[in-house]
Amino acid sequence: MQKLILEICQNHKGSITLLEEMIHAASETGAKFLKIQDIHSSELVKRDRFEKGKKNKDKIITIKRPFDLEFQRLSQLDMDDNFIDHFISLTKKYKCKPIVTPFSYNSFERLKNKKLDYVKIASYDCSALLFLKKISTLNKPMIVSTGASRKKEIIQAAKLLKKKLHAFLHCVTIYPTPLEKCNLLKIQFLKTLCKNVGWSDHTLFNRDGHVASLVSILCGANYIERHFTILKKDKTKDGPVSINPKEAKELLGYMNLKKTDIKKELNSINKNWKLALGKGTFNLSHEENLNRDYYR
Repeated sequence: MQKLILEICQNHKGSITLLEEMIHAASETGAKFLKIQDIHSSELVKRDRFEKGKKNKDKIITIKRPFDLEFQRLSQLDMDDNFIDHFISLTKKYKCKPIVTPFSYNSFERLKNKKLDYVKIASYDCSALLFLKKISTLNKPMIVSTGASRKKEIIQAAKLLKKKLHAFLHCVTIYPTPLEKCNLLKIQFLKTLCKNVGWSDHTLFNRDGHVASLVSILCGANYIERHFTILKKDKTKDGPVSINPKEAKELLGYMNLKKTDIKKELNSINKNWKLALGKGTFNLSHEENLNRDYYR
């Protein structure tokens, strides 16, 4: 049975009121798994080489991401010290299961003794073995995204986490992700390491709809993660790669279909859907390597 994780991410805009409205709206779609990010502007670290970026002729070597602008953006999203407790309480109120992504070692302290159903590891930390080991001591089932990770690193994470690894999610760290770069056949490799596998979908919904998510099911995914919003999609940074309540409900309906019916649906909405399959290779694109360099 396929399960949908709705990622509230930073679409709450730092508002507890909006957060509750989002959780309520998500619950009404029928989705049961809701996720937030435990990220704080005070934990952002300035690194000089990203202030101006770097090019070699016309090729970007280091992305430009100035600290002050990123700090200003994140500081507007900061919640109070009880944010995680608020989230857990609200998910229970609306009969959903809470998931949190830790982004720092300080997150470990904030997540200790919390009643979470799962902990979700972001793509760029799949290869951070010391961090994985620390977070695993929370003794919560772990869902790990594998974007921008090399094959060896994914295998190492699986060996380290063992039974604490609940699921591996394939992800492409290009935002938004073009269909032809989804490489969804990679899910079949993840299946050799973990019973539960899935797809963290960052395609541009207004262009590609549910295509990549549906193709991921054909490849064996039983988890799909999508960013979620109740605002207009131009109102937040993550809005363009997010789905709204109507679209989430529609996706849940598709997820109940047999694979033969999913293929028929794909053929009717986008005859080029096989582009999303890729070749299942582990070669990271130039853009993924740039993002990996920054986020790790």
